[in-house]
Formats: sequence, C-alpha cells, structure tokens
Amino acid sequence: MNTPINAEVITAFASSLRDVFQATTGMESEFQPLKMVSTIPPPPHLMVTIQMSGKVMGPAIWLFEPEVARELAKRMLASEDPIDLDSPECRDALGEFANILVGNVSGALLDEGYPIEISTPETTVTVSPEQNLAQRSLKMSLRTSAGDVSLVLALTMA
Repeated sequence: MNTPINAEVITAFASSLRDVFQATTGMESEFQPLKMVSTIPPPPHLMVTIQMSGKVMGPAIWLFEPEVARELAKRMLASEDPIDLDSPECRDALGEFANILVGNVSGALLDEGYPIEISTPETTVTVSPEQNLAQRSLKMSLRTSAGDVSLVLALTMA
C-alpha cells in the first residue's frame, strides 16, 4: 500500500523550486501557503508533467501562468524577443526547467534514501477546463512579479 509523501519529499521539492527559479531567472519570488487540491485549476497556463517511479511515485505537475511562462522561457533562452506561449521554444524551455528541478530533487531524495526514476517532461498549453486529480495532492506556489508558478505533487511513497 502506498502512503502520502513525507516532509523530506516536500522539503526537497520546495528547496529546489525556489533555488532553481532564482538561479534560472534572477527574479524574486515568494512562497504562497501550501494547499491540498483535488483538481488542476482551469486555464490559461502552460503545464509540465514529469512522472516518477521508485520510492516516490506519481506525477509532479508544474503550472505556469502565461506571463511567467513567457518570461521564464525568454530568460532561459537569453532572448531579446517575446516568446509565444504555444511555441516549441517555450515548451522546451519550461520542460527543461522542470527537468533541472527534478534532477536536483532526485539527488536530495537519494541522500534521504528514496531513489527515483523520472520520465521525460510532457509539456502542454492547457485549453480544457479544470481537470480532476486521481488523489488529493499538495500544491506549492511561488508568486513572482510576472505571475505564479505552481507545483502540484500528486505523489505517494512506496
């Protein structure tokens, strides 16, 4: 039987989210209160999902509000030009952001005795209404000057 994620998993994701965001963008951010959610909020946002298996299982789902998605992609690509939300460049940049974050998390989790394997990021611009999650999940959000970045951890422990 799988159990809910523990404090070590939550801390690994929270630390990595803030550190990677700051290092990647140079933008200031502030954590919002943690929430338990049963749905992915309605669009508009760009969503990146990475599946995990091993001692920690399930998806980690990033939700980028349009302006923060464009700004993050622009900074990651060192572009002077605006980035279209639905462009392959924007999707690739945000997928790589999520991949970097999970790479950092996987090292921290391994140090805690929780080895994981990760999938390739799946990036989509959401157009459908609110989506139900398979289980109640933890949502952490960073508020930035360009908008919010949220991370929904629909994870369980093996």
